[in-house]
Amino acid sequence: MATGEISVLDLPLKTGSDISNGDYFLFIDDGVLSKVLKTDFYESVAADAQGEKGNTGATGANGERGVSGWSPILAVVPDGARRVLRVVDWTGSTGTKPATGDYLSSTGFTSDISLATEVRGATGATGTGGSAGAAGANGWSPVLSVITDGARRVLQVYDWVGGTGSKPATGSYIGASGLTAVLASAVDVRGSVGATGAAGADATESLLVEVDVGSTPVPDATFTIPHVGCTGTTPVYAQIIGISPTGGRPIDEIYAEQVLVFSRPQTDQIVFNLLPKLGNFSGKFIISYRVG
Repeated sequence: MATGEISVLDLPLKTGSDISNGDYFLFIDDGVLSKVLKTDFYESVAADAQGEKGNTGATGANGERGVSGWSPILAVVPDGARRVLRVVDWTGSTGTKPATGDYLSSTGFTSDISLATEVRGATGATGTGGSAGAAGANGWSPVLSVITDGARRVLQVYDWVGGTGSKPATGSYIGASGLTAVLASAVDVRGSVGATGAAGADATESLLVEVDVGSTPVPDATFTIPHVGCTGTTPVYAQIIGISPTGGRPIDEIYAEQVLVFSRPQTDQIVFNLLPKLGNFSGKFIISYRVG
């Protein structure tokens, strides 16, 4: 070692408390001497120094369970042509419920319905038509007859026509809400009695003939009456009149049948076709007719 040189090992050592921020650290790297201010050196060490990873610590104790949150109950409400969601209630939690009435928008809840999100998509394309279904069975149509119930006249199902398979049961009456087995619940088909009309002028001579349709109700009936001198072009006027026939049939029952008479004049005879307005009819009637 040359005169005046001191070995680094012989230099006095300072403790950490003796080093001030204005002191320098000396470094010799490959024969080159460098000095670094204490504060710069400490900052460099703090930035770069990292110890080995320590062991995982023990698991901490569980925290207290939080309160369950509220979940909204939504309803679809119209907004013109749009459909949006509105909060109508809350469920799932305890305590005071949040306010209702807001709408669901793209950014959360809003009180302005115009800002609510439309939940319906665009109208889809029209689908292809399905194949035609198989033809159903023919339905049954009731054949009705007028039945007397005291002063009332009601309709009873006498038969069924037009259907396939087994016929429905007969004997029920037409009630206000459909068929009924109770005669008293049947609807009276006659209206109230009208006012008596003014007396008409004297008519030309009319002829009367009694016809008997029979006791079994039928949908129509035809009778041929002899009349000498009648031709196919002779005018004939005929109608059912309110005269009780043989057997004393009530006049109001005759009118309740509402029977129309169609006349067909032929050589020396007249054919009368009787057709009721209310289904089937039965019994005796008096036809009044004029010829010429």
